[in-house]
Amino acid sequence: MFKPLGPRRGTMDPAGMWLLLLVAGLLTGCAGPRLMPTPNVYRDRAQNPFASVPPALRTNRVDLLYVTDRRLERDGRGRPAYTHRRAATLAYGSCVVALGRDPDWETLVALSRSARRPRPVPVRVVWVRELGRLPGEPAVENTAAGPEPDPGEAAALDRATARFQAEVRCRLALTPRKEVFVFVHGFNNDFHWAATVAAQLWHFLPRQGVPLLYTWPAGRGGVRGYTYDRESSEFTVGHLKQTLRALLACPEVEKIHLIAHSRGTDVASSAVRELLIEQRGPQRVPARVPKLENLVLIAPDLDLEVAGQRLGAEHVPEAVRRLTVYVHEKDRAVLLANWLFEGVRRLGQLRPNDFTEDQKRRMREARSVQFIDARVRTDLLGHGYFLNHPAVSSDLLQLLRENCDAGDEACRPLRREEGVFWKITDDYLAPPPR
Repeated sequence: MFKPLGPRRGTMDPAGMWLLLLVAGLLTGCAGPRLMPTPNVYRDRAQNPFASVPPALRTNRVDLLYVTDRRLERDGRGRPAYTHRRAATLAYGSCVVALGRDPDWETLVALSRSARRPRPVPVRVVWVRELGRLPGEPAVENTAAGPEPDPGEAAALDRATARFQAEVRCRLALTPRKEVFVFVHGFNNDFHWAATVAAQLWHFLPRQGVPLLYTWPAGRGGVRGYTYDRESSEFTVGHLKQTLRALLACPEVEKIHLIAHSRGTDVASSAVRELLIEQRGPQRVPARVPKLENLVLIAPDLDLEVAGQRLGAEHVPEAVRRLTVYVHEKDRAVLLANWLFEGVRRLGQLRPNDFTEDQKRRMREARSVQFIDARVRTDLLGHGYFLNHPAVSSDLLQLLRENCDAGDEACRPLRREEGVFWKITDDYLAPPPR
């Protein structure tokens, strides 16, 4: 799909990297989550995007459907909590996130459309309730007809999957859009932090379809936290594939949108890759995974050479209707990951000169793969720009809400950069000055 060209760029000295590693470990959780800045596309507009939200969803509470392979343990206060440790099977349930200190719907909508808020709006998890579990794949027994799945375990898995699908159907019944938006978080995110991010994205969607948080065993913390999270991201791929398989088999689900951030992009792309291999079998021609509409990789923590080999060799970009990759040249968290593993470059810092001229030509001809270059101001780490910058969040929301391509003048009026990337600047989709 692509290959690195030229010398390594954006290197840092070891002392600077260790300082950045320390800061990265401290930033998550040092302050309570707050409602993301109002996206440019919603700021002070005459049209109210929240007017179409179904009455049952007009509340400051966001009820997420979650699926996780985090282990359920006890926290420091003795309460049940999903931790960074790994569980052998999947749990699913309801996670309710509150936006603000119980404002009424009209107040929340006004805050969600305003460029300037009188005060920060806190975001917090109110409660979590596990609804069921999905057992793993059934054991295989040797029979006279050859290896066969254990019939009892296979039946138990089918029953559990049916109960999970029934929960999905109940949530689909609340919305006219019969689609599921699956969010996969990244490195060093605990359960609660990941839930607050997923809740905010769905609130600003605005509340279309069914939000599903897939949360994996990340957030160990400490000096070796990244290496633990990296192995957990490999551990969880099969479980995400199991989740997607259950959604794909649910007749009421018309489309699935898979949105992943940071290390979660490896989880998501690997799960899609495995689904594609399962579906395609021995055939070598590219194929589509039915219902899988968008695969969105934000700030991908993927080695460029590894991504090119693993995804390109199996034609993963052709498995979905649209593959969108958001990159930022000054994403220091991705740079840190590259330094730790001595890579050539991470996909999240991809630049136009990483493509050959022939690759650029093919990318211009095929609109199914779109690279979005976020040329916007960021914080120290520059890793959460999809949530923190109103121009980038606007493009992401337009992509998911309207399901339109980059460069669509009526929806996502991006401009080409060096014939390959689509560029976002600070004022993208901002309202005209008064």
